[in-house]
Parts: sequence; C-alpha cells; structure tokens
Amino acid sequence: MMFMTAQERKDAWTQEEDNILAQTILQHIRNRSTQLKGFEDAAEKLGRTSAACGFRWNSDVRSRYEDAIREARQEARVVGRPKPSPKSRLSISRLLEVETVRSHPLITAIDVINQYIDQEERQFIQNRKFDELTKIIEQRDQEIESLKQQLRTAKEAEFSLTEDYKTLLQILERARALGVLKANEEDAKIAFKMDGNGNLERIG
Repeated sequence: MMFMTAQERKDAWTQEEDNILAQTILQHIRNRSTQLKGFEDAAEKLGRTSAACGFRWNSDVRSRYEDAIREARQEARVVGRPKPSPKSRLSISRLLEVETVRSHPLITAIDVINQYIDQEERQFIQNRKFDELTKIIEQRDQEIESLKQQLRTAKEAEFSLTEDYKTLLQILERARALGVLKANEEDAKIAFKMDGNGNLERIG
C-alpha cells in the first residue's frame, strides 16, 4: 500500500508543474517552434519524459490555456519570421519526423494535426484576402475601360461635328463664289455661328 502511494505521488502533476509546462509550450509557440520541441524542453525542466509532458498537455493543460495559446500565436505572426508563400505549404507527411514518430507516436500525431489545422486556417485567410483583392482590381479595370470607351466616343462625336461644320462652310463659300448668295449691301457679310446644340445660325 505504501508503494502505491509513493508511485501515485511520483506520477501526479502539481499545479506548479502544469504552469511550467504551459509557459514552456507557450514560449515555443511565440518563437514559432514546434510543440514537440516544447515537450522536450519541458521534460528537461520537470525531470519527466517528453511523452509524459505531451500527454499531460493534450489531455488536461491545453484546454485551460486556449486564450493564452491564441495570444501566443498572434505574437508569433507579428514578431515572427516572414510567412511562407502558399506554394510552400507543408503536408502532414513532411511534418512527421520518423524517429520521433517511433518514440512517441500518439503525441507526434496530435502535434502534427494541430500544426496542420493552424496552417490550413492561415492559408484560408490568405486565399480569401487574395480573392477579395482580385475582385476589386477587376472592378477597377472594368471602370477604367468604360471611361476610356466614353472618351473615345466623345472624341469621335466631336470630330464628326467639326467635319460637318467645315463641310457646310465650304458649301456656303462655293455658293457665294458662284453668285447664288448675294449681299444686299456692299459691305454686308454673311457669318455663322454654332449654338450649344451643334446647330448653325446666321449672325451679322
């Protein structure tokens, strides 16, 4: 009976040990390190195996530090190294380390799944922002093309009106030269001007 009691005291986790484990893992998250390395670091501090630290974290401690985990991830995004491009995404198979899997298969699988979920969330946010930006650019391009078309139409209309005006003046000059139009007085002259609607009216 005394042997079982001693064994229970050895395996039991104290609040202080839970705090050390949590702070160690959070620090590794802030430094963009893996939880596996965090388990190994905590194992050295607590004198336990990394498997025991990993099991304790995932089975009990993690749920009590969800807010702190989110804050640590935010700090890692702001202060951390540049983000990898979408094309460099890691698959689950690349995240697995053979030797670690053999030593601690359960802990490694849980850690890999957590990393994969985090990575997929980041990728989803990046893709959504990219799609929104692409739509905005396409809308601006359409607006610019529409304005260009309106400008071309206005220039063509202006050119056509100018040509019509020149043609009419040439006809009037020819008519005057042929004597069809005559002034009533010697100094009288015929002049025309164009109103705001593009119509010619006689002046003078």
